[in-house]
Amino acid sequence: TWGVMYPEGMSQDEAEALAAQELLFQEPSTPAKLAAGVGRNWPDARGVFATADQGLAVWINHEDHVSIVVARPDGDVAAAFTRLCRAEEALELALRHAGHGFVRDARLGFLTAFPERVGTGLSMKVTMEAPNLASRMDLAALCKAEGLQLVRAPACGTVEVVNAASLGVSEAATVDVVSEACAKLLALAG
Repeated sequence: TWGVMYPEGMSQDEAEALAAQELLFQEPSTPAKLAAGVGRNWPDARGVFATADQGLAVWINHEDHVSIVVARPDGDVAAAFTRLCRAEEALELALRHAGHGFVRDARLGFLTAFPERVGTGLSMKVTMEAPNLASRMDLAALCKAEGLQLVRAPACGTVEVVNAASLGVSEAATVDVVSEACAKLLALAG
């Protein structure tokens, strides 16, 4: 079986399982997202498709019309990217079959609801358990120098980073930059 679509809601256990894998989106609460209309008519007209193994989800009408999310607990970035590409290709094929497609500008790339994602539309977040790295006062600057943006680094030692650029860089180059940058950061952590 491919997975489950949750158009009518889900049980608390199902929601907790998807949330644990970071495959369930939450109601927007930041002023910027609310001002952009992301929370309008919440939660109507939104959905999540999740594969049976809960390693891939497709979010419908979260921030963009469609977002594909891949999560892997083992850190295999190449396998995650391969799975993402296969899902995107299947979705693109189904859209073309129905006479539709993703909105793509020849100069800007994929168009999204958020200008900072224009280009590839790829947002690659990596979570690392690195207490020595999380405690560094210069972590944000280190991330920036490597082409990453620091998402969070709480006292528990978990560091989350995301690619800083999506415009003017290919998807494969983004994966390479993020992988190499994370390896350098982990080497600094000792």
